[in-house]
Parts: sequence; structure tokens; C-alpha cells
Amino acid sequence: MTDCDRAFLKPDIVLLDINMPGMSGIPASAEIQRVAPATKIVFLTIHDTPGFKVGARPWAHGFVPKSAAGTVLIPTL
Repeated sequence: MTDCDRAFLKPDIVLLDINMPGMSGIPASAEIQRVAPATKIVFLTIHDTPGFKVGARPWAHGFVPKSAAGTVLIPTL
């Protein structure tokens, strides 16, 4: 495995949606943190509710509502 391959497998940051085919964002974020604990996860989601944020908090380093992505995404990253 090359250094490039290793870097690809352990990114600095992941922008993750919640509604994805195959695996939702919360289990995906748990798996990302398991294999790459230093990776920061920012959720880009339509689920901008306190209950969702509490459920995702163990893995989330930020939340960006899709409705505000144009103004919030870059500063959050």
C-alpha cells in the first residue's frame, strides 16, 4: 500500500449525508471513526433537529443544514 493509498483511507475530514443507500450516515460515521479515529465528520443533512444532533453527536464534528449549505458549509469545513 502506498502513502497515497493510506491517506485516502484516513482522510482529514468527511462530509457525510444521513440518507444514503446501503448504510445511513450515523452507522457510516461510527465505522469511519472506528477505522480512522482522527478523521473529523461533518454531517450535511436536511435533518436539522435537536434529536438528530443528539443521536449523531458521538461522531459529529459539525452539522450543516442543506438549506443553509451555501453560507455555512465552507466556514464549517
